[in-house]
Amino acid sequence: MQAELMNLYDPTRSQHAFTHHVHANEGAKDHGHGGDHGHGGDHDHDHEHAFSVADFAKDWAAHAPKNGEGLHLLMEPTSSPSIHAALNRFRAKNPQAVVHTWSPIHRDAENDATNRLFAAPCTTQYDLSAADVVVSFECDFMGQDGNSVREARDYTTRRRVTSETGAATLSRLYAVESYHSLTGSNADHRFRVRASEIGDVVLALAHELEKLGTKLGVDCSAYQDLAGSLKWNGKPWLPILADDLHKNRGRCALLVGPRLPVHVQVVLHALNHALGNHGKTVKLTKTPEGLAGSCAKSLTELCTALNTGKVKALVILGGNPVYDAPADLGFRSALEKITYSVHLSQYRDETSEVVVKGNGWHVNRAHDLEAWGDILAHDGTATLMQPLIAPLYHGVSVLEMIALLTDGAPEGKLPDAYDLVRSYWKTKATGNFETWWARALHDGVVPNTAAPVLGNAPQPAAITAAVQSNTRAKAGSRGDLEVQFRPSFNMLDGRNANNAWLMELPDPMTKLSWDNAALLSLKTLRECGLKQGELTEFTLGGKKVIAPVWVLPGHADYSVTMTLGYGRRLDADHFRISHGAGFDAYPLRTGASQHLATGATARGTGKQYKLAVTQEHGSMEGRAIVREATVEDYRKHPTFAPDANPLAAAARVHNEAHKRHHKDAAHAPDKEHHAPDKQHGHDLTANDFMRSLWDQKDLPKEYSYKDGNQWGMVIDLNTCIGCNACVAACVSENNIAMVGKDQIAVGREMFWNRIDRYFGSEVESNIKSAGLVPEFNAIPTAENPRVVHQMVPCMQCENASCEVVCPVAATTHSPEGLNDMAYNRCIGTRYCGNNCPYKVRHFNYLDFHGLNGPVPETVKMARNPDVTIRSRGVMEKCTYCVQRINRSKIEAKLDGRRELRDGEVQTACEQSCPTQAITFGNTIDPTSRVAKLKRSNLNYGLLAELNMRPRTTYLAKIRNPHPKLAGNAS
Repeated sequence: MQAELMNLYDPTRSQHAFTHHVHANEGAKDHGHGGDHGHGGDHDHDHEHAFSVADFAKDWAAHAPKNGEGLHLLMEPTSSPSIHAALNRFRAKNPQAVVHTWSPIHRDAENDATNRLFAAPCTTQYDLSAADVVVSFECDFMGQDGNSVREARDYTTRRRVTSETGAATLSRLYAVESYHSLTGSNADHRFRVRASEIGDVVLALAHELEKLGTKLGVDCSAYQDLAGSLKWNGKPWLPILADDLHKNRGRCALLVGPRLPVHVQVVLHALNHALGNHGKTVKLTKTPEGLAGSCAKSLTELCTALNTGKVKALVILGGNPVYDAPADLGFRSALEKITYSVHLSQYRDETSEVVVKGNGWHVNRAHDLEAWGDILAHDGTATLMQPLIAPLYHGVSVLEMIALLTDGAPEGKLPDAYDLVRSYWKTKATGNFETWWARALHDGVVPNTAAPVLGNAPQPAAITAAVQSNTRAKAGSRGDLEVQFRPSFNMLDGRNANNAWLMELPDPMTKLSWDNAALLSLKTLRECGLKQGELTEFTLGGKKVIAPVWVLPGHADYSVTMTLGYGRRLDADHFRISHGAGFDAYPLRTGASQHLATGATARGTGKQYKLAVTQEHGSMEGRAIVREATVEDYRKHPTFAPDANPLAAAARVHNEAHKRHHKDAAHAPDKEHHAPDKQHGHDLTANDFMRSLWDQKDLPKEYSYKDGNQWGMVIDLNTCIGCNACVAACVSENNIAMVGKDQIAVGREMFWNRIDRYFGSEVESNIKSAGLVPEFNAIPTAENPRVVHQMVPCMQCENASCEVVCPVAATTHSPEGLNDMAYNRCIGTRYCGNNCPYKVRHFNYLDFHGLNGPVPETVKMARNPDVTIRSRGVMEKCTYCVQRINRSKIEAKLDGRRELRDGEVQTACEQSCPTQAITFGNTIDPTSRVAKLKRSNLNYGLLAELNMRPRTTYLAKIRNPHPKLAGNAS
């Protein structure tokens, strides 16, 4: 959400309505060589004119088909009640008009599967806070799939280890997937299989459950051989998984991936019902109007109508079908056949190019943050959308555009979304409308609008048909690769392609920045004779795409994952951010293979492509950077995290030697053998090895506000999922510059905090290692490595090594424990960066904020006025959002308070974290949340053995593997 600010203030957003239809308005302003920036090289800029939306309204009044005859609308699926009310008015006035929907990220398979099984399109609501066992089948519920924020929050409530409950309430997560997703990286057990094999695995699981008494009602014995052949480190995992599910009936959840084939989704929904999960951990609600149809079918019908001459006028409300429609539909050529078309869009994109070139209209669309509207949440709860700013470029929203198409613009007055939304909700509100309206705006949601839970029973015939339609997957080979198409984590389907914040933000798993790549396993790379980063020609169904390849440890063999949303080739002057970044996977994506295709081949070209990554080394090299243990080992050794400090190990060695010394028969008690400051028999601890020249701020015995604030942070590795939300929030809050691909490639990224991702091949617990130092030997060649994510901001060290080397005291310690930066004093020696063991300081090698010339006014509007813009030659880093601390102090003073309440100050990263993994506060207030967490036996400091005394500490990660697979935690 933070990155949407850059989309809102993007200076290259469309600022006018455009057409070649020069006779539409005699006063049109010629923008042939300026204005909104022209596009492609074959575009006739000399005849391109910019208009207002009112000009378009006049032209539409002259060209609108009578009764909607031959009029077609194409729009993105939406659950907005006001938009559907407007569509109903539009249909009433244009009874012959046809409305189509399309989005490349759609829910067609889920709608089809639930409609077959429950006789109605349903939306699945998972309550993972009530699930003891969670199994994800190609469902990245921590990333992009489903109701990800809610589901990740619910899941992590069962992964917290507290002093009250210990690890007793931890749930267990299994992941069955091809691509190594964010969810898979956080699983207790991850089983990699090709996407085409998941149907076989599900039916084999159904057979194992049948044997235990959980009956699907259909014979799946044809797949029983997989129970013994699917192994991980020599152990069959399918019977163990089935047993875990059977023992937790009603307390487990099978998460259904939206890209799975329809018949596989049917079986998984049926298994959830058979396990007694419906109504408990899994609930079904009616899919909202506008989301229940089939996008693929609807777009196919539109293309047929275009190609047969049945369309007289086409209005495209949002989306970019010329770029992202299935390749076999030939949407571009079909669109070129029409004589009157309109495209409402925020950008002059590929679809607008075709429309304007064909004498149609491009109409500039308002951003959602500058428009009134409404929407339904995943559970059906209605939300009113309020604009944060008046439309910057006088664009119109989808709601206003539908009203304009319906009623025109009487007396030149365009429709107002505010009036349209209010008029709809006047028919729904109870009591005094103005009171109701004010309360709904204040609360952000309309109360009591969540969709009711359905109790539809599964249709046995649908289950039987689904099982019978499954075709056994063939063995993979280098000559028969399968290709999986997924939305990009940052670009989605391409709608964020001109957002520099998201372009530079690294992918959470690959750490690629500014590009995508064809992802595969090391085995596949080698068997295909390819090299890391090599440009490779992929051939599928007669279509070819050239893309660089990149090994993602844990990826399924003989499978390739291609992410969508890259490879834009529009005019660099307008799409300056996305121009030339990555490759376009859409040419391989057809209507029949929108998520998965088989029969692909890969041929290396011998040419290397430079890929920029923010983390090239994924190993901790045996150091105790991330500390983790299994539940069983944690119970045996609850202090394993602080004990993994090398100084603690040194103290243990000293103490053991001391004890042996006292047992020595030759020992003479009167001889000097103790350290001068130690009493006889006293055991050393890690703290005894850490001395300081400075006074340490210890916890007062009885805290009062006169003791002030000493700020600190705790990051819970049990609930950090590595999603990068904190990184994006920090960029937005602190005006962090984007440096571009070339600078990223040489390690000059400016992110104040980062998410380090480590791969591990060892399956034994950390605390089984010698001296309790983790043996986390991460090697990128591991077939199915374990993964950990660790957020690393500035540690705000008490004994900060950066401070003592700065020759001009540009970085100093504040009375409240912050490691402050005086930008005007910094002369750029970079000594502090060299001396920082955490490498969290960043140097402005160039004037990154003004590198491309004068900064547009809208970009300035996106910046936080409370944070200084740094110039060339200045070092910068995380400040614990000191501007927020000072703002809270001012607000408290205005409120007549001197003290700050616990939780009143939230850093940007803490505020944005979907799983509440970050806690910030006053460490010397014993009642504060952060102080309580720092007293946890899981709390440890990163590289604490260096005696930096970091204010930012971590809670060690606890995994909950199945006891029979404890040595095989992924």
